[in-house]
Amino acid sequence: MPWIVLSVDRLRMGHADRQESDECSGKNIHLDGALEHSAEQITNPQFPVTNLNNLSLRVPPVVPKPTKEAAVFGLNWLSATGTGILLAAILSGMVMDSASERLVSVYGRTIVKVRFSLLTIAAMLAIGMLTRYSGLDATMGLAFARTAISIHFLEPCSAGSEWL
Repeated sequence: MPWIVLSVDRLRMGHADRQESDECSGKNIHLDGALEHSAEQITNPQFPVTNLNNLSLRVPPVVPKPTKEAAVFGLNWLSATGTGILLAAILSGMVMDSASERLVSVYGRTIVKVRFSLLTIAAMLAIGMLTRYSGLDATMGLAFARTAISIHFLEPCSAGSEWL
């Protein structure tokens, strides 16, 4: 039942977005600046990382001119996949007449079951941020860009590792 509710909700949202883009194509529609800003503060609050924000510097050849790298965490909770799944689960629980205590209990047990998966996901995101702010992503990108011909020799090695 939750997957049906989630699928219908995502289809409805996609259809509404498509209709809105069809109606607005070619027109410039602007919200009031204050209204747009307050809505964004609610749906995507921004949190600068104090000891990292604007301390990392991107320099040529990665960027055309030296640029400070902003380290800002955006909590985009409204469009996150988990929000839709949680709302679908709550709606499904209501449709199936489940008691709210039971829903909270099942949710708690689920969090306990997936705690290591959530920790792994958080660690992978942390590694991604670490490679970005340490400059490793730019260094590897430049290295691969400059070894365009030799990358074809490395491809079979990486493809073969998938079978291990």
